[in-house]
Amino acid sequence: MIFLSPGTPFLFFPSHSLRGWAVAFWIGALFAGVIGIILLFNESRIVGGDAYNYIIGAMRGVGWICLGVLCGVLACALLLFALRYEMQQRS
Repeated sequence: MIFLSPGTPFLFFPSHSLRGWAVAFWIGALFAGVIGIILLFNESRIVGGDAYNYIIGAMRGVGWICLGVLCGVLACALLLFALRYEMQQRS
C-alpha cells in the first residue's frame, strides 16, 4: 500500500503520457469495433447447423464490440485524469 502525503499530486504520470495511452486506447476501440462489426455480419461455417453458426458468429462480434466500448471508456477516463493533473499543476 502506498501512503501519500497531503501535498502529493493525484497522479504519478505526466499528462502527456496519459494522453498517449488514451490515444492508444481509442485506436484499440476503433479496431475492436470494426472487427466486431465484420464478425457480426460474417457468414462463416463454424459447426454443422445454420442457427448455431449465426449464434456463435453474433457472440464473437458482440464480444469484440464490448471490448471496443471498454477501450473507449478507458480512453475517456485517462483523458479526464490528464485534465485533472493539468489543473493541479496550474494551481
